Amino acid sequence: MIKITDEISLREFEAWSGAEDTKDKILEAGKAEEFESYIADCFPDGLSSCELNDILRFDSQKVLEDLDIEEIDTSEIIDILKNDNLEELKEAFKNDDTIDYELSNIIDSNYKLSGQVRESQYNDIVEELDEYLQEITEKEEETEEE
Repeated sequence: MIKITDEISLREFEAWSGAEDTKDKILEAGKAEEFESYIADCFPDGLSSCELNDILRFDSQKVLEDLDIEEIDTSEIIDILKNDNLEELKEAFKNDDTIDYELSNIIDSNYKLSGQVRESQYNDIVEELDEYLQEITEKEEETEEE
């Protein structure tokens, strides 16, 4: 049997079967080097790619906690934005401004969450709010026509 060892960074590691999400969360949080040190401390003799993938897939909650990567509940943020910033968002939507830009400003200035909201979560928030605002605008236009 041949044993091959290789040193790679988390960024280079090709995760699979559910481990990709944890890898992405670590990278988006800017914690790749911290994760690599964490793995080196826990596994001084190294580990196989399957073992690393299993850690990312099955131990993701512990890994994220150990790295202080907080999971943000996007539905909670969306509810806050709908309730507290609806008029600002509606105005941006009606003026064909990019909702993304307006949302970014609101999150940065009011909620100080921009560093905690991962890009994928942010995109989900923008998409859901965009659909919500489209729906509201259509209802308001229907009401005005009556």
